Amino acid sequence: MATTLDSFRPQVQAEVPACPAIVIDGAIRDACRTIAWDTWAVRSDIPVTTIANTQSYTLSAPADHEVIAVKSVVMGGDTLLTPYSGSVPASVRLIMRSGTPQAFWYRAGNLWLYPVPTDVRTLVAEAVIQPTRTAATVDDRFLNYAEAIGYWALYRLKAATGQAWTDEAGARFNYQRYADITLDIRTAFDTSGTSGSRRVCTNFF
Repeated sequence: MATTLDSFRPQVQAEVPACPAIVIDGAIRDACRTIAWDTWAVRSDIPVTTIANTQSYTLSAPADHEVIAVKSVVMGGDTLLTPYSGSVPASVRLIMRSGTPQAFWYRAGNLWLYPVPTDVRTLVAEAVIQPTRTAATVDDRFLNYAEAIGYWALYRLKAATGQAWTDEAGARFNYQRYADITLDIRTAFDTSGTSGSRRVCTNFF
């Protein structure tokens, strides 16, 4: 299920009443993308059917979203594949092997399997998702993090220069509140064994 960006708007608009709704919605979208990167808290199970002698597969995210990492891959309902941390181009010997997949690697929208499948298999990838840059809706689960999303949106808006709602002290406060909340969220989600890059929240002040 999905929810529209304006579901998050009241919390933000109350503090920046002069800011146009379209600008607020852009900051909310950016906040959803940011918290997805910083916490890996919103995930989607994406089915994959292998094809003989085919190593990489494109993962189809839900509408208005994109995959940014893969937490785990399960084959046949019970076999957990091992995340592979090597470099695909450099791992020629591993790439050339064929057989039953035992490991996976995710990069730039593609799920790579090792060894290369020799038959049809059913897999489920636990994918970390974020809204696209043009998303009109976001996964309902982002509502669980509405407070943090509101703080990040307010940080971005108040940190803007030359606007009626510019407020450096307010931006600093909202950034710190976002950082505190996302730290708690990250501790609740184990990211070990994940293939993909993870951004660390940086202090801008």
